[in-house]
Amino acid sequence: MSRSRRLSQAAAVTAVVALVASTLQGGGTAAAASGFAGMTTAAGGRGARVEDARSLLGSARLWRERGRDDLARAALDKLLAIEPANVTALRLKFAIEVEANRLDIAEGLLQDLERAHPEAPGNGELRALLAEARADGPRGLRERLRALDGEHEPGAALARSGTGRARRPRASAAAAAPAPATAPAVDHGPASATEGESPDAAAQARALRAQSEALLAQGDEPGARAALEQAVALDPRNAWTRFDLARLQQRRGEVATARATMEAGLDAAPDDADMAYAAALVYASLDADDAARTALSRIDTARWSEGMRRLGTRLEVSALLAEARAQASRGNVTATRRALEQATALAPDDPSVALRAGWTVQSVGDYDGARRYFEASARAARGDGSPGADAGALRGLDYLESLRQGFVTSGFEYSNKPGDPGISRLERRIVPVELRWALGYDRYLFAHVDHLELSSGRLDLTDFAYAAAYGSILAAGPPGPGGGVTPTATGTMGGIGYQDSHWRIDAGRLPASFPVSYAVGGVRYEDRIRELTWSVELARRPVTSTLVSFAGATDPATGLRWGGVRRTGVALGVYAKLGGRDSYAQVARYALDGENVQRNTETDVRAGHDWLALGGDGSHLTLGTGVTVWQYAHNQRYETFGHGGYYSPQSYLSLSLPAQWSGARGPWSWRLRAVLGWSTTREDDVPYHPDDAALQAAAAAQALASGLGTATYSGGHGGGFSLSTAALVEARIGRAWAVGARFEADRSEYYAPNTFGLWFRYRFNERGTLWGTPRAPAVYAYY
Repeated sequence: MSRSRRLSQAAAVTAVVALVASTLQGGGTAAAASGFAGMTTAAGGRGARVEDARSLLGSARLWRERGRDDLARAALDKLLAIEPANVTALRLKFAIEVEANRLDIAEGLLQDLERAHPEAPGNGELRALLAEARADGPRGLRERLRALDGEHEPGAALARSGTGRARRPRASAAAAAPAPATAPAVDHGPASATEGESPDAAAQARALRAQSEALLAQGDEPGARAALEQAVALDPRNAWTRFDLARLQQRRGEVATARATMEAGLDAAPDDADMAYAAALVYASLDADDAARTALSRIDTARWSEGMRRLGTRLEVSALLAEARAQASRGNVTATRRALEQATALAPDDPSVALRAGWTVQSVGDYDGARRYFEASARAARGDGSPGADAGALRGLDYLESLRQGFVTSGFEYSNKPGDPGISRLERRIVPVELRWALGYDRYLFAHVDHLELSSGRLDLTDFAYAAAYGSILAAGPPGPGGGVTPTATGTMGGIGYQDSHWRIDAGRLPASFPVSYAVGGVRYEDRIRELTWSVELARRPVTSTLVSFAGATDPATGLRWGGVRRTGVALGVYAKLGGRDSYAQVARYALDGENVQRNTETDVRAGHDWLALGGDGSHLTLGTGVTVWQYAHNQRYETFGHGGYYSPQSYLSLSLPAQWSGARGPWSWRLRAVLGWSTTREDDVPYHPDDAALQAAAAAQALASGLGTATYSGGHGGGFSLSTAALVEARIGRAWAVGARFEADRSEYYAPNTFGLWFRYRFNERGTLWGTPRAPAVYAYY
């Protein structure tokens, strides 16, 4: 049974039911009879048919305006029973069915329209709408579907309802082009025979294209592709058959093949507006916006359809957003804002444009502007029913609020660096307390109060040969002080500071209870020049390698203090994205000094590049390469009086391969890191007491007399492979609390420290969500 016959029967049944219902209700009988009579009159004469068609169309539009699509659908069914080929009725009912997500029914209506009016302007637009609805759902299409309500009056439709299939002039191709949404749409234009192709070949191509759609509906992509390839071979100048094939190739990840399909079409039909538009749509969907603009420029703008204008606007907006991002990466705030203002003016109701503008402007520190864009995106998303864009805007607002969080965090940290007990071993127990108070989106006050307990283990002073490597025991001579001692340092270290998007300033002091106490602090400035972010820092920090270097120690032989080494100097760093990957470099120069230790200088050069970055499903993986170069003027590795007790090679080169996996899922977040390294080093021979000739002479004499050799540490070359690992995990508990744990380990020759830590964090307000990555409390001494 044909579709037209089914519609006629449905309309007749509807009229009879309406007549019976009116009669049973005791009123409206005349009106019902009139409606039924109208049906019969419409079947009998052209003038009556036109009048009934207009009446039913008016009723359908009225019910549509009142939100009663069910009644509008019934009126249109009556109209189509009278005039199965009525363009306006088919288009309006098509819009109703797409909006209701009844896409198979909409497909049937569109096929009826294409069979009855293959050359009707706008058929391609309907194909585009239907394809978009199949791909993304009908939510974002409401405005364009409603625009179909007032198009193509029935008089014009009836005038074109004959059986003639005269070819549409090629100059009108642009007017029949489809109208995409802000995202590129799948589009199927009129399937007519083109110049140079036989009507039979074109008809076969149309049949193959219809077959491909049926195969796709059944999930048979290979079969659909084969049908489309045959259709393109039969009718190579048909833009929309090529478009279907290219989009199917794109779905299978064959980007180059999809582009080649459309490029061949442009070569075959260089002056065809449909082909240029179809190619532009494909290129735009492949993010090849330059190629899309070039293809669209083949069509005179005076001949652009509404869909072409929308695509042209979308491409212009895309170019402006790209320009804004480029200017933001260069730190050009004014140019960034200007490009974003132009983009949002062109697409004032597009939530995705406002959303991208928000993220771009926040990257240059304009947080108030970002908030305005995010709020505009949320309003626009709610207006057109785009839940994805609305969620994105809410995430942006949530992120801004999270920047204004104030919190306190504390925990416990234990680390153990193996070494000689009482000399080079170091155990640290730390209870860090970190407080941050937000002054705005990017300005903070912070304070640290860290309780430190350091120990190097028990030093057996009765073993003279062993204890001779500590303080000035060798120079004092055997039998030594006798007994034993456990070098320790305990106290509370405090610091305060201020930080914003450019500056970080801090000041503090090591505990007064340490053998050597001194002030520390720093000033750091960061800014951007084009694509480079650069920073410079002038700071004085403790050297935390051993108890001697960190807190200082008391010589068991003389009671004198030594150690407490501080590193003072300047560091210059740069960061950039090269090829979309993170790269960094740092050069630093320091002076190292302490109490009764030899002065030293350090040159530090580091660089790295992430050559692989993968992200998805809430996680991020990076693989990279790093290089480190150190150079110290003097070897200050040891714990005898005059040495600082820190590793200080005269040359050091390390190559590393870092890998990191981080992410968040639900209340959990994590960061796992592993670094495989290789190094080569050189250390000079160095005396026991480098800054005191008399003490060195005494030590040398005692070493000779005691059979201990010489009072000189031997240097040499070293190095090899190393491995370091770190794992951090954090869980959010409610809206205010988070708890976390971490473990770190390093393994190389003569160096194998381990660190364990637990922490909690409590935020003072409920702005935004808690961080999505683990954040252990910072220890001020490790800045």
